[in-house]
Amino acid sequence: MLGLFVVGYWFTEGWEHNLRREVEIFAERVHQDFQYEQKTLEGQIKLMADLDEFEQAVKGGDRVALLQILLPLKASLGFDWIKVVDTQGNILVDVRHNWINQAKLMDTAISNSASAGLGLSDLVGVEMGSRHQVLLVTSYPIKTDRLLGGLIVGRLVNDALLQKIAAGSSKQLLALIGNEAIASTFLPNGNPLTWQPPRPETPAVRVALGNEQYLAKSFAIAGSSESFSTVVLSEIDSLETAKYMLWLRLGLLFLLGGTIVTIVGILIAGAIARPVLKFIRMTEELANGNSTIRVPVKSRDEVGQLGRALNQMAEQLAERGILNQQVQELKQTLHDLQKNQAKLIQTEKMAALGQLVAGIAHEINTPLGAIQASIDNITSYLEQSLTELPPLFESLDRDRLTEFFTLLDWAKQPKEMLSSREERQLKRSLKQTLSEQGLENADALADTLSKMGIANTLDPILPLLQDPDAPVILETAYHLSAVQNNSQNIRLAVERAARIVYALKNYVRQDISNVPVSASVPAGIDTVLTLHQNQIKRGIEVIKNYQTVAEILCYPEALFQVWSNLIGNAIQAMNYQGQLAIALLEQDGHIMVEIADSGAGIPPEIKNQIFEPFFTTKPEGEGSGLGLSIVSKIVEKHKGRIEVESEPGNTVFRVWLPSNLGELEEKSAKL
Repeated sequence: MLGLFVVGYWFTEGWEHNLRREVEIFAERVHQDFQYEQKTLEGQIKLMADLDEFEQAVKGGDRVALLQILLPLKASLGFDWIKVVDTQGNILVDVRHNWINQAKLMDTAISNSASAGLGLSDLVGVEMGSRHQVLLVTSYPIKTDRLLGGLIVGRLVNDALLQKIAAGSSKQLLALIGNEAIASTFLPNGNPLTWQPPRPETPAVRVALGNEQYLAKSFAIAGSSESFSTVVLSEIDSLETAKYMLWLRLGLLFLLGGTIVTIVGILIAGAIARPVLKFIRMTEELANGNSTIRVPVKSRDEVGQLGRALNQMAEQLAERGILNQQVQELKQTLHDLQKNQAKLIQTEKMAALGQLVAGIAHEINTPLGAIQASIDNITSYLEQSLTELPPLFESLDRDRLTEFFTLLDWAKQPKEMLSSREERQLKRSLKQTLSEQGLENADALADTLSKMGIANTLDPILPLLQDPDAPVILETAYHLSAVQNNSQNIRLAVERAARIVYALKNYVRQDISNVPVSASVPAGIDTVLTLHQNQIKRGIEVIKNYQTVAEILCYPEALFQVWSNLIGNAIQAMNYQGQLAIALLEQDGHIMVEIADSGAGIPPEIKNQIFEPFFTTKPEGEGSGLGLSIVSKIVEKHKGRIEVESEPGNTVFRVWLPSNLGELEEKSAKL
């Protein structure tokens, strides 16, 4: 009964613990989604503020032009508030969503920041009578050669925003200012609610809301003068039903099991006890060296089978053949263990690869997308160039052709990609130079030259620019240079995809021969870093300090798994944010590889257990506990050793591999 109670309690508590953890993880994701919304506002406002026509309208104080620019952007980008102020704090434009059109906005801080030319992300309170609301806002300076003022955009924290964040989840979201609900994913529109949310620092707790019971986790989002709370709610009716059914079934199982055990025990006690006593006396005689003793066997049940087995064992002892049989069985058992160990290592290797597949697919898809875009551009530009080139070459004399090819040489020279602002500055500079030369179409020529990235002095090609057909000539040159640039993009994308595929092929290859070969240790480490690149680029700085070392005799596929486990564990220990340092040197006849991370560290009380099979600190379902155990076995197979040092902020694993593995294996075989 105690056992059933423990099982029931373990299952029910485990269900609720898992649900609490799920709610807390989802709350962290929702918090990140709010931060992403703020970052999206920052990116959108920057693009708006950099528009030339927008800058000119602000500079001229043209409110009509500003409205013609901003109203379509407000509709297409889903803004609820757009405000433009000059450097004196005067309002040039203030466009609002209908709901807040007559509301009072607490926007003093953000408006002052915008007037001063500061970029700021904040929260702005909204008062509409007795109701309150909050805006996610950001400001950005408007400037050309001087500061003109600032742009402010905002988005309401409303039902639509919460439904967008919670899309695809069964959980509900509720946003509150103090105890007043301002938005939710489940309340009817306009239905007021006053409710005290749980404190943000507490873990997920049970709460009552209306007639429903939930698990709730809250977090706060604060600005300079306004803040609000967001609560993640998960219904627990299904959990309570599952608990009730589990206890009901366990109770029935206890009653049924107790009845069956009692009846069966009474029946088999008499049938087994007497023969067992005979078997005990027989084994005592065999232990004393009497191999002639036998027990009479009449039944064909399990007891009879045991009696016949004991008689057979006595015969084998008498014939002195048991020793050879045991030796063969031990050899077979050893062979099976070695075979299963190899399968277990490969299974763990594939499990680790499965965690990387999504990131690897993303890394391969990025260069493929670049190749597709470049091919489309090349096709378009070649079609235009093939039409334009024959008549162009016929119309140009030798000097103009020379200048034409000089322009192409300038365009294909390596150069850094210009931002939109830098390209506009280059265009203005080129336009001024061309205007000084008296060219009427200076603006069109400067536009094409800036798109080609031409920053050279224009004197060598000035006669070509003075040609009446200069715009057509430059447009043809631009198409040809674009073909060259897109071809270079394809080459770089192919090289990147090839590196990823090569790393993946080396990782999944299984060593069937089990024979050590000469291989490069740093190349194996770099292959594993390539496979983890999608995780690394989320916020990990990799520092490599490789000394020049010779290739060593090793099992390279097995070492891939060593580096993958150690690097993967380091990345997870840092939660994808921190510093990963890898050092490699040759010392005392060994290659030493040191992998250090800036994670939280390994608690001293479990440090001596981390290499034990099936020991893990990861949540259930996220780790088998075999990774470091397999790493230790692979290092032992190489006649090496592994060491670990850990303190908060610095965990270091050192792997020592002998440079002369072949000699060590020969000595071991002789012994």
